[in-house]
Amino acid sequence: MPFIGKSPTAGFASIVKDDLTPNGSTTAFTLSKQVANANDIAVFLGNVRQEPTDAYTVNGTTLTMSEAPASGLNFYVLHIAGTHESSVVPADNTISTAKIQASAVTSAKLASGAAVANVGTDGIGATQLNLADNYTFTGTHKTNNGFVLLASKSDSSAVNYNSNVDLVDFSSHTSDYRQFFYTIDFYPTSGGNYHLFQYFKHTNTTSLLNMRVVCNGWIDNNNQATPNTGTSNYLRTWFTAAGPGIAGHISGYIFNGKRSDADYDCGAMGTTNYHYSGQGNVTATFSAMATGSSADGIGKIGLNLDAVGHSNDMLGKANCKVWGIC
Repeated sequence: MPFIGKSPTAGFASIVKDDLTPNGSTTAFTLSKQVANANDIAVFLGNVRQEPTDAYTVNGTTLTMSEAPASGLNFYVLHIAGTHESSVVPADNTISTAKIQASAVTSAKLASGAAVANVGTDGIGATQLNLADNYTFTGTHKTNNGFVLLASKSDSSAVNYNSNVDLVDFSSHTSDYRQFFYTIDFYPTSGGNYHLFQYFKHTNTTSLLNMRVVCNGWIDNNNQATPNTGTSNYLRTWFTAAGPGIAGHISGYIFNGKRSDADYDCGAMGTTNYHYSGQGNVTATFSAMATGSSADGIGKIGLNLDAVGHSNDMLGKANCKVWGIC
């Protein structure tokens, strides 16, 4: 039929009728649909429409009459609310972010393999990251063999290692791990020949661990490298290393024990290679064991360089990493 105004977006829905059976004592009846309020339905008793809220109330699907309808009366309900269904289909590209409730879109609603927030379907790659930039990542990284990277240091510019310089502090992890693997790469940038000493500190302290130390190795000219043995706070790992401009490398393990008496309870051992000035390349092994109580274990690694035959500052760049072993 003709009408004035905008064309409706949908038609009319059928009215739902509930036929109820009174027994003269029951006042509560169950409806077939949820009802918001008493005005959303028309209740007829003996074909006479009843007064909303006075003759009846509703709560969800429960209709409660103020008096029990007599048995045998014609008793029915018409659901008159919402009989006109309005349905509008938004045009393409018209739903904005502001129209979507926060946290409403979950992974269950995303297509498998969909690209999300600059992350490609195959993960993060050159498209998502500028591979020429430097990025800082937090947390830990676990390798396939169960090593978890806990701490690292990489000198971007030359540092004076004439005195004690702590490289890494992994004290916060000593309660979770007993064994650690570490690497140190050192590249002298100025000064002359030098001795390189490693030192280890007790967890969460500035105290150097006193150790019984041994370091022995061979030079590629088939001569024995100058050994280091004794008791000290320092482990002389390189003797008369050539510098500047010649890098050396250290890798080792740290063991923090759990003996109740805490005596000789932690230590380190490993291998190293460097260039012995005037002699050749050296491959050596080293070991350091605590000489006394060390229940707290090792929590820090550091370096100290001693100049050989000159008074220049010993500047260089160190790269150190520590992994916990699961």
